[in-house]
Amino acid sequence: MYEEDDFLVCPESENFLSIRELQKMYTYEPSKEECIYNFKSGQCGGSCNQDFLKDIALYIVIENLDRLGLQEYKTESSEEKDGEIIKTSKSIKGFFYDENKAIGIIHTSTNYKLLPKNFVDKISNLIQVTDLYEGDRYLLAKTAKKTFAFDIRNYRKIENIIQTIDYEYDLNVEEQLISEDGTVLVLIGTDGTKFVLMGLLGDDYDKEERVTLSRKVESSIPFFEFEPFTKVEWNLLKDIKGTTFENLCEVLLQNNNGINDVQAIGKPNAADRGRDFIITREVYDLKGKKKEKWLVQCKFSKHSISPATISGWTDRVVEHNVDGFWLMTNSDITPSLYDQLNDSSKNDKFNVKTEIWSRNKFDIQFNLQKELFSTEFFNDK
Repeated sequence: MYEEDDFLVCPESENFLSIRELQKMYTYEPSKEECIYNFKSGQCGGSCNQDFLKDIALYIVIENLDRLGLQEYKTESSEEKDGEIIKTSKSIKGFFYDENKAIGIIHTSTNYKLLPKNFVDKISNLIQVTDLYEGDRYLLAKTAKKTFAFDIRNYRKIENIIQTIDYEYDLNVEEQLISEDGTVLVLIGTDGTKFVLMGLLGDDYDKEERVTLSRKVESSIPFFEFEPFTKVEWNLLKDIKGTTFENLCEVLLQNNNGINDVQAIGKPNAADRGRDFIITREVYDLKGKKKEKWLVQCKFSKHSISPATISGWTDRVVEHNVDGFWLMTNSDITPSLYDQLNDSSKNDKFNVKTEIWSRNKFDIQFNLQKELFSTEFFNDK
């Protein structure tokens, strides 16, 4: 175990040392802070299994308390001793809230025995949320029996906190729970961290959102014809899922009007990065029509795609001398990867265009071209 000033040998030293250093039997001995940075930035896989690696989300929140508008939960007590009043302030590890006490974070390291009992009772008896709707003013949470409302501004704060953590450490919401009276909504992250949102008292919030939405829909009728929106059920994708996904991507590329050539490179479902395609697409600029060559990478995953997931994509862009890089994935991408891809075209030395097809884009394509998502790729329900 690490003590505060310990330096232990990293079992993944080969990720940080040169071949020459390894040949000389050098070892990499990072401090705790360095180890945390390496892990949350995706430079190591955490094979050292140090306990503090479980607290990455906690470290990120503490580093960003002011920016996120959060504060540690503290208890204060006072006693008189020999005519002197002694005040003691104690903070509870891993529990944070905003100035209005409308949102909170409970890390897995938090000792629940130190939290207010009525609050613990609230978050201990929760039921499943079946649907969430992000409206103009309210977040609506639907259970099997009733719909409850929450201030959308507080929900946006929770989203911002999650995105801040996810920028450095892969974090997604895996479960959505609510108290039976609808006063507390709890979003549970992949690492077990709980994000708490306090509810609104009263009724008819859902009716207000329905009226707002109806007005929007009515004003859009001259422009759109509405059909029910459905999502791709990736659990029905045939085995081997990686290869099947690559084949689906190839069909979607071949049916894209702006693409006139698709060439597969590499092996299907290659273990290192997935299958690639080189495509030629026609684009227009001020000089007229021209052709561009793009590298397309397909990545099927059950988890969000981060920079570490597709490390080396810049090398392959240089290797194939292309104008653009296109990532196609059934999952979401982390904010850090989005920024990396989005900023690549602004780099004077690495001026490459990028395009991203993630989960939401595939859902849109599914609703536009259902015939392409056929039984060739998906099992029947």
